[in-house]
Amino acid sequence: MSVIICPTLFDALWALNNSKCYLGSFYRKLSSRKGSFVAIKATDRKVAVIFWNMMTKKTEFETHSQEEYETKYKDRQLQNLEKMAKKLGMKLQKILL
Repeated sequence: MSVIICPTLFDALWALNNSKCYLGSFYRKLSSRKGSFVAIKATDRKVAVIFWNMMTKKTEFETHSQEEYETKYKDRQLQNLEKMAKKLGMKLQKILL
């Protein structure tokens, strides 16, 4: 898609702010870190890639729940923390509360 987002798609992406799907979760996380305009552009690209793959590969859209996305996100964060701790010569330990 071009740099200028069409108003209809912009409105649809803005609605992801309250959505309970993984695209909404992606948008909210990115919006809190980088700002809403960057998050809308990144989510727009993600939607465009999904659309392109659906049209060229003739595949159906696979929906993922917000919980699945959150679980994968937390796992990636934990892996990154473990990698960073190892790089610094430290070791992570679980604490039971």
